[in-house]
Amino acid sequence: MIGPMGWTWNAEAVGRTLATSPTPLYRIAAWTGRDIGRGKFSPLYRVYHKAAGRTLRPNDQTVGDCVGHGAAKAAALAVAVAALDQSHPITWPGDPSPEWIYAASRVEIGRGRLGAGDGSTGSWAADAVRLYGIVFQRQYPNGHDLRQYDGSRSRQWGAPRAGAPNDLEPEAKRHRLLTTSLVTTYEDARDAIAAGYPVYVCSNQGFSDRRTAGGYAEARGTWPHCMTFIAADETRPEPALLCLNSWGPDWITGPTWPEDQPAGSFWVRARDAHNMLARQPDSWALSAYEGFEPRDYQKWVAA
Repeated sequence: MIGPMGWTWNAEAVGRTLATSPTPLYRIAAWTGRDIGRGKFSPLYRVYHKAAGRTLRPNDQTVGDCVGHGAAKAAALAVAVAALDQSHPITWPGDPSPEWIYAASRVEIGRGRLGAGDGSTGSWAADAVRLYGIVFQRQYPNGHDLRQYDGSRSRQWGAPRAGAPNDLEPEAKRHRLLTTSLVTTYEDARDAIAAGYPVYVCSNQGFSDRRTAGGYAEARGTWPHCMTFIAADETRPEPALLCLNSWGPDWITGPTWPEDQPAGSFWVRARDAHNMLARQPDSWALSAYEGFEPRDYQKWVAA
């Protein structure tokens, strides 16, 4: 059950983001959290449940706006960590709009370089959430009803001469993701997730639509796609990252682990995750804070 994709590899765009970011590489920006995830089970998705009061659910994209969905889910988790942190108390504002991130990445950052077709890059999304911010899936007084995802809105706003609506920009800039850093190894992604920082992953690696025992999916085929890493596990014989797709809850079947594994997700073995991150590096960790100091979110999700 293969759905829409839409990630575009652009090494030049990644280079521009790295050159202008104050925290270009996660392994340098987060040196205080090195190896924090070693040997641990780090269920970052449970922070969302605690903050939002509901289970993390997959989006169901209908056009090639996967970069918007992957980055939006990562942003949701970053906001959830902020919502529970006592030093940054906020109430749950709702999930970020994938259409907004997609359009801002393509037009405000990418300047319409991809033309009329679908797609975006991970680096453009990183710049979009850091420089332009995010808006949430709710109704705004100026007539924008974003409560439900709409792929046609992604295409309308993502058109080369359109872009994210100007009248929403002041609201979006109130909610900027303050730190974005490139993640290039499995270990860095593991440690980011363990420290409370989600990673959206852009790669050409495809997977089976049937999970094996333990919730793993076999690497198979080619997907120019963006998804979100939402947990890490090194307590089982095969270390892995949990990947949330944006093709709804039923695109994949088979066993899950643990019992609250979100629908539409699958475990990616460490070697496969490393290949996704390293071969064409365009995957990014997000923080709602300045910097990447480790956050002890396990205290919020402990049984």
